[in-house]
Amino acid sequence: MAAQPRAVLSRPPDSLVGKSTLAGPPFDKATIIALQAKGDRSALPELRRAFLLEPNEEIRGLISSSWLRLKDPDPKYFAFLESLGEAALHNDVPVPSERAEVNSVLYKERFDKWKEGKMEADVRVAVQAGLSGDPTTFLWIARSQDRRFIPILRRGLRFTNMIVASISAQALAGLDDKDSIPEIVRICESGSTDLAKGFALSSLLFFFDSKEAQLAFDRYFPDPEERRKLRTEARKLGAPFVFLD
Repeated sequence: MAAQPRAVLSRPPDSLVGKSTLAGPPFDKATIIALQAKGDRSALPELRRAFLLEPNEEIRGLISSSWLRLKDPDPKYFAFLESLGEAALHNDVPVPSERAEVNSVLYKERFDKWKEGKMEADVRVAVQAGLSGDPTTFLWIARSQDRRFIPILRRGLRFTNMIVASISAQALAGLDDKDSIPEIVRICESGSTDLAKGFALSSLLFFFDSKEAQLAFDRYFPDPEERRKLRTEARKLGAPFVFLD
């Protein structure tokens, strides 16, 4: 589960990189991501126009993330993305931490108890948000690389939605927030082996200068040669997957 953001956040096609024309609405996510990756502040007027015209909150969240990544001080983009993050953290729908949990009796009982008294339409909306919309919001928060989001990312790390927690862990590692290491270690220790290895590989590994994080990482990858290869690859990447363009 922890590796999922890598698939969500693939690099835009080469034909889009450097392209600076937002023709929408609706605005194309890949084009916005390309503008964000380019780091060209000349794109700010186009992003401002897109934010005003785009009705879709997910796209507006990506636009806000791009704006913050380009280091513009306008506070409304931070406030908008923060509001999406707050809404995501109020969605208490049970989301399975791993694929195997979906068919477990305990998960079914937990889900059935949660949906008691709720309208079927509301249940569908909450489930869709928990599986897709809420993780996407935290992906955009992560991509902003804005340290002002550290408090909400720490809350995301403690959230019951493990997809959100995984993205938050990666973002906090990318921001080198060492105060978050004990909580990431706790998640690893309390979860299954697969979940622990996923969190260790996608976040603990990238706290390059933390002895605590690296010792915790070693517990889940006992083979010295494998650890050496993983550390070499991590150094080449330089940052967790959610930070990569």
